[in-house]
Amino acid sequence: MSQPPVPPTQPPLQQGELQGDLQHHEQHQQHEQQQEQQQEQQQQYQQYQQYQPQQQQQQQQQQQQHHHHQHQQYQQQMQQYLQSNQQQQPQFQPMMQVVHVSPKGMWSSKMTLRVLSIIFCLVIIGLAANLAVMWDALPLVEFCPPAGIAFIWNLSETICLCVRRGHRGIHPGACVGMDLVLWLGYIASIISFSLIGLDGSYYYSYYDYDYYTGSAISSYRAVFAFGILEVLIHFTLFVIACYETHVRNRNTNAQQVIYVQAGPNGNIVYPPNFPAGQTYQQPQPTYAPAQQPMQQYQPYTAPRQSHVASSEAPTTTSPPLVSSPQNQTVVQ
Repeated sequence: MSQPPVPPTQPPLQQGELQGDLQHHEQHQQHEQQQEQQQEQQQQYQQYQQYQPQQQQQQQQQQQQHHHHQHQQYQQQMQQYLQSNQQQQPQFQPMMQVVHVSPKGMWSSKMTLRVLSIIFCLVIIGLAANLAVMWDALPLVEFCPPAGIAFIWNLSETICLCVRRGHRGIHPGACVGMDLVLWLGYIASIISFSLIGLDGSYYYSYYDYDYYTGSAISSYRAVFAFGILEVLIHFTLFVIACYETHVRNRNTNAQQVIYVQAGPNGNIVYPPNFPAGQTYQQPQPTYAPAQQPMQQYQPYTAPRQSHVASSEAPTTTSPPLVSSPQNQTVVQ
């Protein structure tokens, strides 16, 4: 039998051709991988560009929500702090006038002098009225006005000292004015009465001298004596009123210290009724008057002498003359 024909066999590939094909195949695969990576990067970049505005908007919204939440928390903390410390919160009180309270010893002295003045005023008015009916109306004209005013004033001051709490009477400024007018008025009445009323020649043409000296002169002298006592009493009360006025003004001008609490975050919490126009002024430091700066002078150094020959005599230099600091000049 005949055998089938054998197909022609290809010639065997050489080793160099096989390696070249493998390298070409690997390069082709690497190129395809690079293209795929580039496509993926482009897709990611496009997605990032699409997502970036949305992300920025979301971040802005989150920041706004965060700030709003912090603001609400701060308001809630402040409200809770104010509610918890509402009872202990300091309330600003405007400067009130400090009322001077007299000590017990001074109060008793004023009461005694006022009561004595009331009694003396009644005695003066009674004696002057008796002399006006029996003899002459001059004592009544001279002493009745200051005695009547002093009686009303002393009675009012005594009632205030007894009724008002804290041993407080009428305003010391009013006491200064009234007591000053009263003791000056009594002095004027005493001088006028001593020049006219106690002169015996004024009564010789009207009354018998023996009867006058025996019955009326004692009343005239009594009115005169009680008038002098009234001068001493009201002068003493005038001095006391001046002292109380000085103490009252000193206490009124005293500074008021206000303590302010700190808030939860260190903020100062002022009282609700604290005046807005009132500010704290920090005292400015004071400096001494400007003085001229002290000028410093460098010590004078004489120039070095050059070497001279042995045949030449040595030269001498006189020391420099320095003037006073006022001229500020140096003379060589």
